[in-house]
Amino acid sequence: MSEFSDKIRTIGVISRLSKPVVSTGIDENGERFKETTDELGNTVTELSNQLDVTVRPRNVTISLGR
Repeated sequence: MSEFSDKIRTIGVISRLSKPVVSTGIDENGERFKETTDELGNTVTELSNQLDVTVRPRNVTISLGR
């Protein structure tokens, strides 16, 4: 295989291995909510009638120089 393909295979997506963080509570309108943040910082908020998702993608920089 090429040197580039060997390098690209070493890129890790999850750099720190931890468990998702879950918090629950009551918002300012008196509704209960559950908020889950995963290892990559993405957040899912569950309300009684809706689901909000916040995705925080990471930037990837690839250098093709020799």
